Amino acid sequence: MKVGGRDFDLTMQEVEARMIGEDPERIQKHMVEVNGQMFPPKQVLGHVTGWDRTTFTTMEAQRV
Repeated sequence: MKVGGRDFDLTMQEVEARMIGEDPERIQKHMVEVNGQMFPPKQVLGHVTGWDRTTFTTMEAQRV
């Protein structure tokens, strides 16, 4: 799938593995559960891809 014009091709297991040990930031409005913890969607997508968070929206992050 595409996010901000870039390909995103990680499995749920890859995302979960990359988020191990990551501390959740404060949730403002939207959240996603990873490894039993709640995270802001942009934190997860930015962390697992290394993309700058200003290059995609919260809705794009939540969609993937």
